[in-house]
Amino acid sequence: MDIKRIVVGPIEVNCYLFVSGIELAVVDPGDEAEKIIEEIGKLGKVDYKYVLLTHGHYDHVMAVNELKDKYGFKVVIGEKDADISGMNAQIGVQTPKTKVDITVKDGQVLDFGGQRIQVLETPGHTIGSVSYLIGTDLFSGDTLFRHTHGRTDLPGGSDEDMGDSLEKLLKLNEKINIHPGHGEETTVEEEREFFKNHQF
Repeated sequence: MDIKRIVVGPIEVNCYLFVSGIELAVVDPGDEAEKIIEEIGKLGKVDYKYVLLTHGHYDHVMAVNELKDKYGFKVVIGEKDADISGMNAQIGVQTPKTKVDITVKDGQVLDFGGQRIQVLETPGHTIGSVSYLIGTDLFSGDTLFRHTHGRTDLPGGSDEDMGDSLEKLLKLNEKINIHPGHGEETTVEEEREFFKNHQF
């Protein structure tokens, strides 16, 4: 599966485009909608299926409405992060009202271009953070980065939940590629080895 990473916004969020069959999904379109739209235009004819949000923080959602209005994507988010405007207000940031089409929870499966997207609840950064696993590719949002993890000091964050979520992800197949919300990509194998010698 071809995955295109686009770094967007002042906090340099990783937005991802990926196609299965002729269906397109966009993960975490955080900002710079025009930049994302330009890359979508290079894909040719596709069906616009999902915007997959790993969580609701402003830096991951600011281009959602423009993509939804232009292409008709279904917006997907973990059920506990569905109040996007409310959770951002808690950290002093105003975001546009975003219509969520599908709320998901642990173990739920989304059909996508003949493949399956598995939802893994991975709280710790936010109460409703989720990761998306499709084949050997994991979109981990702000839960697991290369050699570190997301912050836990914002409303809804939890050190204990983060530790549980990291354990959960590091039990996945070691060959899985990890596509995080910020920074460089990695693998389960690399992170499992790293965290053997480093505390969560």
